[in-house]
Amino acid sequence: MKIHTLLSVMAMMALVSSCKKSDPSRAASEGGEQDRFPRQLERADDSRAETAKPSGTERERHREFSTHLDAARHSFDAHDIPATLEELDKASSINGSHCEVHNLRGSCYVEQREFDKALEEFRKAEALSKANPSIQFNIAEVLFVTKRWSEALEALDKVSGQLPAESVELSHLVNLKILLCHSALGNDEQVEAMAEKSGITDDSPYFYFAKAARFHIDHQPTIAESWLNSAREKFPDPKVLAPWFDTFVEYGWIMR
Repeated sequence: MKIHTLLSVMAMMALVSSCKKSDPSRAASEGGEQDRFPRQLERADDSRAETAKPSGTERERHREFSTHLDAARHSFDAHDIPATLEELDKASSINGSHCEVHNLRGSCYVEQREFDKALEEFRKAEALSKANPSIQFNIAEVLFVTKRWSEALEALDKVSGQLPAESVELSHLVNLKILLCHSALGNDEQVEAMAEKSGITDDSPYFYFAKAARFHIDHQPTIAESWLNSAREKFPDPKVLAPWFDTFVEYGWIMR
């Protein structure tokens, strides 16, 4: 089972950047890479950072930090978790209070299925970058995977309210997770309401997976599977459906 932090979901959806405050919905570049890392170091005294001209030493530390953070990103994209953590340690020795250091380290721990450590890192990132949809999604995902349904629902509701309007597909995926949280908590009315949030004419897997969820809830797995087959026909690229199927795996409806 593949657990998706927003860093891995972005590779498939290219919707939301990690700790980019100015434009959290920036699309992927032509090469398919996302500009996930801020170009400026966050400092403890932001007012000074805006007015004071950095010294040569500060500029050099900035460049060194950016080099290690970019190297960490590329290692993570290459699924080399040990190399990612090594570069993050080097970046952290220069600036340990940068939200992306914690967010990316948390994503590494998710890959290693060390969810308590991951959640701790995401909480640290959250403290440094409030109302950040990437970090909030990662927190919600860990809570969802560890079946802390009430906490996951609260976190997912927060993510839903923070996503930019153009992040339509990610919003649909968040809605599916919200539907499943309501199902786990026995909130039948909310499940019904969430299932009606999309129609067959919408260009999204949500309609098919919401239908499949309804039939799984009603203990009709054969009909549920027929809706999933319809999703496969509508969206033949496996990468498009990967986070949707993995959501069902995380919930326990599909074995892999």
